[in-house]
Amino acid sequence: GWPERAVGYYRKAAALDPALAEAVASEGRSLMLMGEMEAGWEKMERRSYDQKRFAALPRWQGENVRHLVLYAEQGVGDIVHFLRYVPLIRYRVREISIEVPVSLRRLVAAQMPEATVFTPEDPVPAADAHGLLMSLPYFCRTTLATIPAPVPYLHAEESWRAAWREKLAAIPRPRIGIVWMGNPLYSKDY
Repeated sequence: GWPERAVGYYRKAAALDPALAEAVASEGRSLMLMGEMEAGWEKMERRSYDQKRFAALPRWQGENVRHLVLYAEQGVGDIVHFLRYVPLIRYRVREISIEVPVSLRRLVAAQMPEATVFTPEDPVPAADAHGLLMSLPYFCRTTLATIPAPVPYLHAEESWRAAWREKLAAIPRPRIGIVWMGNPLYSKDY
C-alpha cells in the first residue's frame, strides 16, 4: 500500500542480489502504481517467466518481424486485458500466432481472425520470435494517457448470446453477475 516506500526496498534488494529479477519487476509494479508507467513497464521486462517452450525462438524486442508468437506468462485475466494491444503492433508484424489456454481458444479466435490461435497442447508454430502479451504495453510505450481506450474489444458470437439469452429469459432485470473466485488450481487463488 506504500509504493513510494516499496521502491526503495526493491532497489536495495536488487543491489544486494542483482540476479533477483523479481525485485526489479516489483519495483516496476510500484512505479506504475505511482503513475510512472514507462519506467514501470521497463522494469517489468526483468520479470521471470517460463520460457522453455519457446526457447528455440529469440525473444521479441519490438522490432519488425515476419511472424511473432505471443503468449501469456500470467493468468486468464491478464490475457483478456492485454489482447487489446495486439492491434497496436500489427504494423510491426506480418503474421501473429497467440497461445491461449483451451478455455479461451474460441473467444480469442473469434476476436482475432487475422491471428492463428493455438493452445499449450498444440505444437509451437515456426516463427521468427516469441513475445509476452504482458510486454506489449512496454513496446507500445504506454503511459497513463495512452492506455488503449476501454471500448469493448471482446465480443460474444451471436450463437453464444442466444444460448444465454434463453437461459436468462426467466430471470428479472436487473441481472447482475458476480465473479467470486479465480482459478482454484492456482496456488495463490485467495
